[in-house]
Amino acid sequence: MNNTYFLRQFRNYYKITPRQYLIRKRLEAARDHLEVNKMVSITDVCSMVGYSDLSSFSKLFKQYYSFSPEQYKDRFHV
Repeated sequence: MNNTYFLRQFRNYYKITPRQYLIRKRLEAARDHLEVNKMVSITDVCSMVGYSDLSSFSKLFKQYYSFSPEQYKDRFHV
């Protein structure tokens, strides 16, 4: 399959690029980890979902969910 064709078809179907899709899926997985396990650290979650830089992970998370990972975790585990 041609790369350009794949990108066009992917975008037509999902309305976002493959990179944006991957980011969304990783952040959804991180959100799920933060909701379910109160003992997991933010650094561990960052690593589990495929990010090596905690700072960039935190910025993306806040951009998507309007809360930092720490704030989001605290909402579920008071």
